[in-house]
Amino acid sequence: MAKTRLGVKGTVDNDIEGLTTGFQFEWEFTGANGDDAGISEVRKSLVYMKGDFGQVTFGKQNNPAAAFKKADIMGRHSAEFAIIGDRISNAITYASPDLSGLQLHAGFTADGANEDATAGTAFAPGNANTAPTQYVAATNGSNDADAYILGATYSIAGLDLALTHQASNNKGNNTDTDTTSFGVGYTMGDLYLAASYSDESADASNSDRDVTQLAASYAIGKTTVYAQYEVLDRESQSDKNTKTGLGVSYALGSSASVALETFQFNDDAETQESKADATILQYTLSF
Repeated sequence: MAKTRLGVKGTVDNDIEGLTTGFQFEWEFTGANGDDAGISEVRKSLVYMKGDFGQVTFGKQNNPAAAFKKADIMGRHSAEFAIIGDRISNAITYASPDLSGLQLHAGFTADGANEDATAGTAFAPGNANTAPTQYVAATNGSNDADAYILGATYSIAGLDLALTHQASNNKGNNTDTDTTSFGVGYTMGDLYLAASYSDESADASNSDRDVTQLAASYAIGKTTVYAQYEVLDRESQSDKNTKTGLGVSYALGSSASVALETFQFNDDAETQESKADATILQYTLSF
């Protein structure tokens, strides 16, 4: 079993007219066999307030900067080269109300990593197996947020656009990273076309990278065929890494589906990114 998830969500009454308060918790389990059974990740743990002003959310939640992923339409290997994570922890975000198809997003993660994190530097005078490890503080009690996020989405007549920016600080090595991303999706009847682009610039030497992703799907009754192409271009590598994905799914009612997907990586991705080709038979049940 690739992914098993279970969650609970709801709303709580309050005494303020026009204000909705709610919560959501979601867990992911490893359910391949009895030895691996158990919670592998808390995917969401959040509370929110919602009204005419928009929505404010606190906790581990979906990353507003990931709204550009319009071409992320496949299963387990869908966003294999993704730069922006799907969720953020210890965060507060704001989403504006729908402004005639336009919605604005902002957020930050406060102390998402240990504020006083340490970076280990080992030295080995004599016996390397018994040499002490010297640790130096990676930060000096900085109170800066780990990431600031800004974004905007716009939808009109089957066209979905998203532009996001995430500015992060890695407190482990005290480096700053800026990632700007853009995504577009277009639906015309049973046809869906999408593209996304994400560019990351870091102040660490030779570490910039960008990812381009294209996708298309077409529905024929209960059957949907789809394809995806993804390219990772690293500043530190002379050759680009690519992934090609093909899939077909069949809906078994409104809550279940079966799909067959295959992913093929080029030689550079297999060598430089340790990727491996995969074919997946997937049965999904939602309840």
